[in-house]
Amino acid sequence: MSSATDPFYAMILIYALGKEYAIWDKVFTMRFLKPGKTDLFMNFEVTHPELEQIKQKVDAEGRMEWTKRIDLYDTDGVIVAYADRTISIKKKNSTQRGESR
Repeated sequence: MSSATDPFYAMILIYALGKEYAIWDKVFTMRFLKPGKTDLFMNFEVTHPELEQIKQKVDAEGRMEWTKRIDLYDTDGVIVAYADRTISIKKKNSTQRGESR
């Protein structure tokens, strides 16, 4: 079940932020609330305000970690598990705070 949540937020950010940013999955946790006895569904969404906040923080500080919760729900809409994915985002070729290329 965890692999179903794996690449999506990192891939969304890579596409949305562009080649100026280095993006990778850093931390994953999952909490199982009850057995998933039907097909499970997830929604992956990054809003424009979230993207702007990420850009502003990374541009100002050179890097950040961003955590997003993913609910896994069954065909009745009941949440059976959730995952937290932490994505590390860094400005490429950053020279802030003594960082080198």
